[in-house]
Amino acid sequence: MSDVKSMKSVVCPRCAGRIDVDTDSEIVKCQYCGVSYSTANLLGDSDAVRVEKIRTETNKDIELERMRHEREKENRKDEKENIQNFKKSKFSKVLIIFAIISILSCVMSFSVGDTLSGICAAIQTALFIFAWLIGSGVVKLKKLVYYIAIISALLLIIPFFGLMKLDSVSDNSEKFNWNDIVLGSVLPEPKSDEGKIIINSDESLYMNVCDSSRNDYKNHLAECEKMGFSLESERGTDSFSAFNEDGYSLELRYYDHNSEISINLDAPKKYGNISWPSIGISAKLPEPKSKTGIIEIDASDEFRAEISETSEEEYNNYIDKCIEKGFNVDYNKGRNLFEAYNEKGDLLTIRYEGFNVMSVS
Repeated sequence: MSDVKSMKSVVCPRCAGRIDVDTDSEIVKCQYCGVSYSTANLLGDSDAVRVEKIRTETNKDIELERMRHEREKENRKDEKENIQNFKKSKFSKVLIIFAIISILSCVMSFSVGDTLSGICAAIQTALFIFAWLIGSGVVKLKKLVYYIAIISALLLIIPFFGLMKLDSVSDNSEKFNWNDIVLGSVLPEPKSDEGKIIINSDESLYMNVCDSSRNDYKNHLAECEKMGFSLESERGTDSFSAFNEDGYSLELRYYDHNSEISINLDAPKKYGNISWPSIGISAKLPEPKSKTGIIEIDASDEFRAEISETSEEEYNNYIDKCIEKGFNVDYNKGRNLFEAYNEKGDLLTIRYEGFNVMSVS
């Protein structure tokens, strides 16, 4: 660019002296009378001056537009690189895998009639696909939406399994006849006849009674107590356990999320006379006072037995004898459980099972 100034000669309105005006200056001063004038007023904004000003402003606008275009070009380049990096990333493949798993879960849920879990899986599938489309640039949205979609899809895993369990409970339940329950005479009949019978034998009953309210559970528990299940009873907010005089063991639980009563009844085991082994790992233990029970496992490296006719006091005395035998390393002693190692690393577990039965393993 040239350094030559744009000059114009005019007559001073005050003293009629000749003034050389620099058209690039905003103010001009007469060298004869000292009066200052606005260049625009003095020149009367001639066409040449206006053209020059327009040209200057235009050049500025062109330069600003060029800079804006360059910034947009760089932003598009960065965005394109980010999209390419996302498509090549492991996370992109993880989203695709999650979407496929969600689709399969959706199909499986609907195929077995789990409607609620199927809907949950369908929403989860849509969110994973939506997040992938944002990450790959197909859908133009803010990153915040992208992260919200991913987090929401992952959080839906929790209700999916919960709803699947809920659906399976209602779908697998069926009407039952209490007269068909082998141990039915020991317990009161529940109010609902909808449920799932898992074990029904002369040794054990395990079933879930559906369509049961919390009041139904409380009333059934009260009936069980009236029928003799009051020995060594333990009661929680939604749980109850007890024995009757014949040695039957009962556990009741109430599940509020699907309105179920769980019934677990075990008949008393038949115990006989036992002879405490003198060889194997059991030889490291003291012999219990009672000679009645069942030896379930007797090997060189493993032993398990149930000892009947053992009171809680005798159970605690036996623990003390085991401690004297060296089972005092990293021990844990509770009301109905004792665990400890000896110096050789053998693990001993003693439980008070209730109704004068102690298990040793």
